[in-house]
Amino acid sequence: MRNRSKIIIIILIIIAIIAGIYSYTSYENYQNITMNGLKCEVPEGNVNITNSTDYQIYDNTKDNLKIIVYDENETNDTNETTSFDEVKKTAQTNITSLTKSNVTYNKSQNGLCSYYGNYSGRNVLITTPNENTLIHILQTLKVEPLEVKTSNDTNETVKEDTTNSKSSSTQTTKSSKSSTKSSSVKSSKSSSGGLWYDNEYGGWYDSNGRTAFEGQFPKGTSRKEVIRTLKEIGEG
Repeated sequence: MRNRSKIIIIILIIIAIIAGIYSYTSYENYQNITMNGLKCEVPEGNVNITNSTDYQIYDNTKDNLKIIVYDENETNDTNETTSFDEVKKTAQTNITSLTKSNVTYNKSQNGLCSYYGNYSGRNVLITTPNENTLIHILQTLKVEPLEVKTSNDTNETVKEDTTNSKSSSTQTTKSSKSSTKSSSVKSSKSSSGGLWYDNEYGGWYDSNGRTAFEGQFPKGTSRKEVIRTLKEIGEG
């Protein structure tokens, strides 16, 4: 009877040791990376970020993790935009939206997890088959404010909403309304990178005169509609 008890105790000790070793070896260490103002934690490893004018790519082949940040404000090359859109479309085909641990992401039928977000023209696409890794990245994702240099050498700061509760949606941006008004559209413009800021009514616009970011008005709203609405609510 005593020998049997000793054997059971020895078995329990062996199981505890094995569990401890597994727990230690399965623990994931993380490190910080920054890609065009987007900061997050990724699995620790010697992975270099590939830089180009429009793209930054983090390709961790060991963990099957890829992060692409494409800045649409840095180029007028439609081929670059098309390339990124094709990669995004491939990664997000036949997907289901999931929400776990207060973050939302997509998962395809073959098990590939992905996340897409647009932060003031900085498009980020994350793909990995490891759900836990993606969840950790999204939980630690922080977005630095985007400072755009205007023609009069002042910086306009576009604030980012870093909440990851919604996937595949443009993040909210806000710009403060100028305290001074101009009588003409031309004198109210401060241009930067193909966009211009309306000092009279506030907001960034593209070359077609439509809002460049989500904010008080949806992205793509015409300046005429913005002015009309502001006047109706007494802010214009």
